[in-house]
Amino acid sequence: MCKSFGSLTEYFKFIPDDAQSAQRDLDEMEAKVLSPVEQENIDGTQDDFLTALLADKQNIRVSNSMETELKQYFLSRPSSQAALEALHQGHFLRHAAQIASIPVDTARKVLAMLQKE
Repeated sequence: MCKSFGSLTEYFKFIPDDAQSAQRDLDEMEAKVLSPVEQENIDGTQDDFLTALLADKQNIRVSNSMETELKQYFLSRPSSQAALEALHQGHFLRHAAQIASIPVDTARKVLAMLQKE
């Protein structure tokens, strides 16, 4: 039988015979021995290699998603769209930059992003 005690805690009311058999079962069980990794997690320390590995994977995911978002934002700008249109019409890089009224370096970035896709 389970009764609520407070907002988050629950306790169990056992029949005395059931409680004794449960206690006997618990006494017969072997204690769990923690692995070094589990012990480090409990202590709040981690292996330096594991910490570096997790940080690298997280940074790669973050940088990839940020790069994708920045690329989409950059290519959606009106000046980038004008440069894209000029490049698709067959204009050379400098002429496409002049048509879009942007610096040649910006047109180069647009072209580089197009070539990566």
